[in-house]
Amino acid sequence: MKKINKKYYIVILIILFISIGFAYLSATLNVTGFTRVMGNNWNIYFDNIQYVRGQDFEITAPTTSGTTTTSVSYEVFLPSPGDVYKFNIDIVNGGSLDAMVKVVTDTELTETQKKYASYYVTYNDGISCDDYQLLPKNSTDTLSVMVAYNRDILEENLPSTDQSITVTFHLEFEQATSKASSRNHITMVNRQTTGKVSVGDEIALGDEHFYVIETNNEKTTLLAKYNLYVGQIYKVLSGIGNYATGDGIEYLRDISKTEDGYLLQNSDAIGYNNLGKDRIGIVKFSTANYWKDPQTNTLRTIYGDSYDDNNIYDARHSDETGNDYSIAYYVEAYGNLLSQMNYKIIRRRLLILKEANYLRDNGYQDILYNTSYYLGSAVEGNTRIIRINQTRGSYNCYYNQLAYHAGVRPVIEIPALDI
Repeated sequence: MKKINKKYYIVILIILFISIGFAYLSATLNVTGFTRVMGNNWNIYFDNIQYVRGQDFEITAPTTSGTTTTSVSYEVFLPSPGDVYKFNIDIVNGGSLDAMVKVVTDTELTETQKKYASYYVTYNDGISCDDYQLLPKNSTDTLSVMVAYNRDILEENLPSTDQSITVTFHLEFEQATSKASSRNHITMVNRQTTGKVSVGDEIALGDEHFYVIETNNEKTTLLAKYNLYVGQIYKVLSGIGNYATGDGIEYLRDISKTEDGYLLQNSDAIGYNNLGKDRIGIVKFSTANYWKDPQTNTLRTIYGDSYDDNNIYDARHSDETGNDYSIAYYVEAYGNLLSQMNYKIIRRRLLILKEANYLRDNGYQDILYNTSYYLGSAVEGNTRIIRINQTRGSYNCYYNQLAYHAGVRPVIEIPALDI
């Protein structure tokens, strides 16, 4: 599973268009007197192409022409892994009637294509297009279109010949009704550099906040600001409490699915701490060390090359209870909630040791040690994983015990943010 720098060629063909639907207004008025029906016009169109990166890869450039452009197409040629083509384009409601999205149809890449290519169409702040999103009269929203030759492609996934991919994004509008609603937005809470997304920035989708821990031309990786409100609650009776000896700590209850905020981030769910606070959001990592090869007593190859750089997060082990339980259950469920909020999620997982070390060594300790939580990394011996806690350190702990009081702090990967 070695990553390579070897370069092959790939041809990507993208076709993007908007189809305009209109709810026809018709009325026959049979009353005595005079009735005036006001004139209206319906005009939704593409305008103002803004290149973000990769213009040199164009074979055929997307173009717009006045207020009648409802179809845009382009063709690009991406020679090497890591090449990215991206542009933004405005959707303009130049008419006198509010509009809403009626239908969104977006081509999904095949599983084989996903191994070497990525393709996304979202709003330019990373939110997915969805039914009933409002586009008020005389307003503009902006789509972002991105296609990439995957940077982190594995050697066995390189295409041996040039590949052509044709995808279509279809967005249909109609006159707004009572179903219409304003769409969600990703907002910058704390930004280090104006006009640029950087490691350490804080962003928000509603009440859910994240720190940027990596960003490149393809994707932006985010660490949840707080742990999820899941698992169990312990009351600290005296001092910091010691669960291992039973001194100074008392089990209270499981967090119920019926409670407000269940599965969402919560600033109280800090896990293990040395501050004398109650320990909220405590979970086991799993009920089995599935990352161990029982024949060789070593790390299974699908989880990485070494214990210094491995990722044992596996969504296949995500039962809520039972022998196949792991905290992936909570991470996957959280990702589903974000998807319902129209976050375009490429991947959901846990922070790994390599990323934690980068944050520690580059001045982001406050982000790293904000809560106590599990990493998605195993250590030699196959019975322990790594946790981070507020004592500002990383520690090995048994995967199937509650004694170390770690919580669930998800990482999500989204299309590259340019906001």
